[in-house]
Formats: sequence, structure tokens, C-alpha cells
Amino acid sequence: MSFACSRCVFLRHGTPGRRFFLIFVILFIGINKIDDCWDQDSCRCVRVGSEPVRTLLVLDDSVWASCGNSVTAVDSSSLNTQTFEVHPDKMISVAHMACAGGGVWMAFSEGSSIRLFHTETLELLQEINISTRSTLLNT
Repeated sequence: MSFACSRCVFLRHGTPGRRFFLIFVILFIGINKIDDCWDQDSCRCVRVGSEPVRTLLVLDDSVWASCGNSVTAVDSSSLNTQTFEVHPDKMISVAHMACAGGGVWMAFSEGSSIRLFHTETLELLQEINISTRSTLLNT
């Protein structure tokens, strides 16, 4: 199995020698050898949803992958996963993710709100409407 792919995203992350890479809806996790090649026998596939992964975010101890209106957090050491819904509308997907302290801010494909989720509990901490004041007054 060759991992050369023009649509792959390679991330150097996690424990020494472990790498993550992404193809469409599957996150592949594997060990790279000393010569920087993949150990194909060590790979594990993590399906993160039925839609394409739109954003990836590397945190200290995990990788977050957004798929539709959900996010899957993959622990770098144990490779355990947790999937949680980040928006109630199934037609809206995560457009951007950014880590800030103990939280992850998310912006979405539609609407003018951003949401903050706790990195450990995955709980929604805050939602802020960032539309301009004139937009709010005109509605």
C-alpha cells in the first residue's frame, strides 16, 4: 500500500515517530521508521464521518478533525476517539478551528456565530454572534 497521494495531509504530531495523515473521510495514523518512511504494518484507520474532513487542528495531546457538523478528537497516545456534535444543523459544517488556552473556537460554513468548546470535556462553553452592529439593527 503506497501512501504517496496528492490529496494527503501529513501531520508530524503525537508521540515521537507517530504521524497522522488524512484522505477524504479517513484519518490514518502510523509509525514512521528511522528513514522517515511509513511502517505500513502499524497503520490504523479512523473513520471520522461520512462527509469529507474540512478542517484539522493539532493540539498538545490530540488531533481534531471536523466532518460535517461534528468533530472527532483523536488522542495522540492511545488513539481513542471521541465524536461530538458542534452545530445542530446537519447542513452546516465547521469552516475553521483555532485553539486558545483550554478551548477551541470554531467558525461555521454559514451564520455569523463562533463557538468555544472545552478541549477536555468537549463541552460548549460559549457562543458569540460576531455580525456587525448594523447587521443586527437591520434585522
